[in-house]
Amino acid sequence: MDFDETLHRLCQDHGITVVYLFDVRARGHAPEEEAQVGLVFAQPKSAGDAKAVHPTLLRSFRDLFEAEGIGLAFLQQADPLFQYQGIRGRLMYLADDVQRAEFEDRVVRDYLDFAFEMRLFLEEAAGEVEGG
Repeated sequence: MDFDETLHRLCQDHGITVVYLFDVRARGHAPEEEAQVGLVFAQPKSAGDAKAVHPTLLRSFRDLFEAEGIGLAFLQQADPLFQYQGIRGRLMYLADDVQRAEFEDRVVRDYLDFAFEMRLFLEEAAGEVEGG
């Protein structure tokens, strides 16, 4: 079975509709990992379900990519910055374009809200530092 067939089967077996491959090292996350595989599920995982299935999926994706340095992220549970980094990566698998578009639209909106709030916070913090 080739890479694409194995990826397709793995995603179908676990209800994964979108897979991104992205690098987070330059942004200060997970310096020990070469890259992240970001997953979007048809039905988002609860924290307990995610914790239970993570080791199995991590091993499967590391085997598929033939790389031990790959991390695994359940993007629907990640913070806005990490989600945004994920969707800017390489789209590796797509089973539902509508879900992908809706997810990416929400991520961009949340990221822009987060970026605005962060900018206000940093401006305020800088003012306090300058003011002593």
